[in-house]
Amino acid sequence: MFANRIIAQLSRKKPNMPTASNAIPTLIKALIGVVAAAALLSACSTPEERVAGFTRSGESLLQKEEVGKAGIEFRNALQINPDHLPALRGLLEVFRAQENDGQIFAVLNKIVDLDTEDAASRIDLGQRLLVRNNIERAKTLSDEAMALLPEDPAGLSLAAAVALKYEDPAGAVALAKRSIAGAPNRSEPYIVLSAERVLVKDFEAAIAALDRGITAVDDKAALQLIKIELLQQRIGDRDRIDAAYRALIDGSPDEPAYLRAYGVFLARNRDNRARDIFQRFVDASPDDNEAKKDYVRLIATLDGQDAARASLKKIVDENAGNFEMRRFYADFVAAQGDLDTAKAELLTIGDDAPEELDRLSALARVAEIEFRSGDKEKAKEISTDILDKDATQSEALVVRAALALDNSDTLSAIADLRTVLLNESDYLPALLLIARAHEIAGSMELAEERFGQAFQVSGNRSGPGIQFTQFLLRQNKVDRAVEVMKAVAGREPNNTTVLENLAALQLRVNDFVGAQETTQQLRSVTENPERADFISGFALQGLNQFNESVEAFRKSYETGDQGDNPLLALVRAYQSAGRSDEAIDYLK
Repeated sequence: MFANRIIAQLSRKKPNMPTASNAIPTLIKALIGVVAAAALLSACSTPEERVAGFTRSGESLLQKEEVGKAGIEFRNALQINPDHLPALRGLLEVFRAQENDGQIFAVLNKIVDLDTEDAASRIDLGQRLLVRNNIERAKTLSDEAMALLPEDPAGLSLAAAVALKYEDPAGAVALAKRSIAGAPNRSEPYIVLSAERVLVKDFEAAIAALDRGITAVDDKAALQLIKIELLQQRIGDRDRIDAAYRALIDGSPDEPAYLRAYGVFLARNRDNRARDIFQRFVDASPDDNEAKKDYVRLIATLDGQDAARASLKKIVDENAGNFEMRRFYADFVAAQGDLDTAKAELLTIGDDAPEELDRLSALARVAEIEFRSGDKEKAKEISTDILDKDATQSEALVVRAALALDNSDTLSAIADLRTVLLNESDYLPALLLIARAHEIAGSMELAEERFGQAFQVSGNRSGPGIQFTQFLLRQNKVDRAVEVMKAVAGREPNNTTVLENLAALQLRVNDFVGAQETTQQLRSVTENPERADFISGFALQGLNQFNESVEAFRKSYETGDQGDNPLLALVRAYQSAGRSDEAIDYLK
């Protein structure tokens, strides 16, 4: 009736308005459309129908791969009914597409609570709980899934993994074999069979189980990566590691992460094929500056710092607008000791960079170089100028904190560094400096916490690791220092300084077997084997292998240039071996 009245009123003739005007029919049509839409909305106004409408819309968008929009629709449905299972399952698929593990975990938990018959969600959640080491709840979900679908291959795989966690290897093997019988193309049961063999240190059988899986499954990458890890950590057969990497890359030729891992392996073994692999890595990631940096580091490993610098300069010259790589070049030459070139490049960035953040960052790096080279007044002038423009600029605040700490003003230093960490909690230079400031102030617990955080943030790299280790030794926490240095050696197995430090620490805690193993690793990568022989001599003494110790010290003295220390150690080794006469003859 309302629409009819509007139409009747608008249809009446008006003075000075032509009856043939097109405006009236157009307006009528528009109003009719508005009324029709209102009527449609009123017809779909029940909460249940609105939930269903949002869910259908989300499912349609998900099919079109419009993931973000689909997520909005599913959330709209869940705002009305938080327990609507179809919307929850749709939102789960959105999070899977976005690889949002935290949200996947949360939604799976809710689905499992709401749907007691959903075996698949129980299996999925159980697998994720195993990764988080929540074994008890994973077992509960596994048992529930097995009760619902006792012969489901995925459920059997989960049950096998749970059994292995509960130290039931025979049960794990039986369940894994049942899973393979039902679906031989799943990778999980082969991983369980391999893990069971690792527990008894039968590493060849563990690899054989993985090989059976590699021949059976379509997605072989996970099994091949585990195989490579076993070969590297437990067997050490370089030829087989090389073959496993090549098989991995043949199956996923355009996966940058696999190319990088293979390139690193080849570089560690001084294999020139690393160049070609890293070039493929860079080509597969043309916009990835980290790939370019890794390539430069490779050249440094294979051909030396000068060749790496030339390669980096070529990259920078060809990409003048890539200010991140130009900054990397400045840092690289600064590390070589060429501070003038570094400062010139940074000042150019400060002039050319279109973004204020890049300009200030480059100038802050100049301030840091000036501080480290001893021109503290210049460092103060530059950092003050930066902070006048941006009072929260992290690098300039770190420089100011370093200046304060240099003047024994720990309170001001800590205040500036806390400001930095409030904005960037993982900023490594600030973490290391505040750790040092806390130590100077006598707050050893805070210092240890910050050194540990810095080490973790760095990814166990040698610089923060060595600083952390030195702090721990100052606190007489030698065992903890050993563990830190072991982690660094795992991250940088070819770093001779790290290996020497680790072996020395192992000697200090009387871990002579560990020290001997570390020196063997050092001998395989160092260009100065006399250092490895020298350390090995002490390890062999600790193992009461006195004659072998004599030979190690003798080799160290005769092949190296380390002053009198190896000679003194050799004489003492002769005495410990009961061969004092030989020591006298050798000295003569």
